[in-house]
Amino acid sequence: MAFDGSGDSGQIESVEAFDAGNSPVPLPATSITVRTVTFETLSVAETGITVAEFIETIAFDLLQETHPGWENNEGAYGEFRFSVRERSITLEYHERYIETHYHEHGF
Repeated sequence: MAFDGSGDSGQIESVEAFDAGNSPVPLPATSITVRTVTFETLSVAETGITVAEFIETIAFDLLQETHPGWENNEGAYGEFRFSVRERSITLEYHERYIETHYHEHGF
């Protein structure tokens, strides 16, 4: 799943799935039930969303947790890799920045 941010906005570029041979496969289109906890009210809410929407939600949450502000200024870009077999998530993160060298000389 690729993401890109700049100019104070960020977006998910694509959510794609691949099999063990690295061939593209479609994500399930069915709705899944996700439970979230609201700690202020100590309540649990259930929401029905697609697998792709759930993956995007996880990615945005992880980006905010590890690199808050990733979408600001020149932004950052990268890719998440979710491995079902290894039960892991890998974040490849590239941060953009502008570098300036200022010199002033008085003679």
